[in-house]
Amino acid sequence: MPVDRGLRAAGGDRRNRLFPALGGFLVAFLVLTAVIVLDNVIHPRSVVDQNRQPDSVSYSDGSTHYVAIFEERTLLGRDRHHEIFSGRDPSLSYGHGVRVDFTGTETLKFAAVDWVPDGVRIRFDSGHELFIPAGKFIGGR
Repeated sequence: MPVDRGLRAAGGDRRNRLFPALGGFLVAFLVLTAVIVLDNVIHPRSVVDQNRQPDSVSYSDGSTHYVAIFEERTLLGRDRHHEIFSGRDPSLSYGHGVRVDFTGTETLKFAAVDWVPDGVRIRFDSGHELFIPAGKFIGGR
């Protein structure tokens, strides 16, 4: 019995078009997934505002301490949050961090920073306040 080569050729052509399309879809999916993962993992970080402990206040570790506001954004700018960082490292690479997000606040800035023996009280230009106990940032934390 003769084989209908026309049907086989048509089926083969369909497969030859389908596999490259699936391959392209898979590559696009993997690239999109990688971009989303990197966007959520890598956060460009910048110092928005900072303050140094005055000489009139001292803590048990004898160090000078700093407090700063960092702003972190996702690479695509979809999300942004602020972290208040306190510690004795002037480069602000190590210490105690507190993540803060205030609704309706575009850029967070210090309105006042009060260094007291039991910690640091921060008032923001948004009207919010935050107190960080000294035990959280002395001793190299």
